[in-house]
Amino acid sequence: MKKFIVSVIAGFLFLATIPPVFAKGPQGQAPQGQGTTPLGFSTLLCMADALLDGAELPGDPIVLFGGQVMVDDLSAVSTSGDFSTIRVRITHGKTHSDHTITFIDTDASGTLNCGDTIVSVS
Repeated sequence: MKKFIVSVIAGFLFLATIPPVFAKGPQGQAPQGQGTTPLGFSTLLCMADALLDGAELPGDPIVLFGGQVMVDDLSAVSTSGDFSTIRVRITHGKTHSDHTITFIDTDASGTLNCGDTIVSVS
C-alpha cells in the first residue's frame, strides 16, 4: 500500500510540473473552455499533509521521497480581495520549477495548506 501511495504522489507531482500546453485555434488563440487545472498540485499538497502529519507554505520545506521531491516557498503569502498568492519552487531530482499558486485561504490561516481552494498554478 505504501508503494502505491508513493507512486500516486510521484504521478501527481509529475503532472503538477508540466507547463500548460494549449491547442491553438484558427487565430492562434486557445480554444474556449481550455485551461489548466490545479488538481495535481492540490492533491500533492493534501497527500504530503497526510504523510508528513502537516504541511503548509510558507513554512518548512515539504520533503518527500528522501529529498528527491521538495516543495518550498519563494515568497510570503500575498492577499488581494478573496484571493491569495504564493511563489513556490518544486525540486524534483536535480532540476526544479517555480510556480505561482493562486488560492482561496478558506481557513484564514495566512498559509497555503490542504484546506485551501487552489484556483490556479502557473
